[in-house]
Amino acid sequence: MDFDNEEAAINFQRIMGHVLFNPPNVAGWPSGNTWIDSSSLMYRLQLPKIVSAGTDISVTLKADDDVQMGKTARPIRALSATIKWPLYFQSFVGIDIEKLREELKLFLLQSNTSPSDHMLDKYSKQDSREALLASRSILLMQCPEYQYC
Repeated sequence: MDFDNEEAAINFQRIMGHVLFNPPNVAGWPSGNTWIDSSSLMYRLQLPKIVSAGTDISVTLKADDDVQMGKTARPIRALSATIKWPLYFQSFVGIDIEKLREELKLFLLQSNTSPSDHMLDKYSKQDSREALLASRSILLMQCPEYQYC
C-alpha cells in the first residue's frame, strides 16, 4: 500500500493499539484475545473495506498520556491508501481458480477455522480472477478469524 498521508501508517497502528516496535511494556503485547477491545474491534473489522475503497476516514485516537503528554486526543483525517493489487496478485499466479479459494484462506487466516465458502462466494465479486482475489481477500480480512492471525 501507498498511504496518501505519511503519518497514516502510524495512525492506523495507534487506532488498533499496536504500534510496530512500540509495545506497551517490556513484556510486549498481551496474548490471546485480550488485545481486542470493543473500541478497536469494529475499526479492525471495517479497516480492510475502508482501505480498499480508498476513502478518507476521520477517527479520534484514544488518550495515551505516554505519547500525548497531557494534550487531548485529536481527530485523525485523511487515512487513505492505495493498494498495489498487481503485486498481491503475483502471489497467486499459477493457482487454479478452484484451489484459489482454499489458498486464500490459508494465506490470510493461517488457521483451520474460516467463514463458510457459501457466504464468501455470495459476497465475492466473480467478474474476473483479479476481482475474485481482491474482493475475497477483503472479506477474509474482515472476518473475526483474521483478527487472531
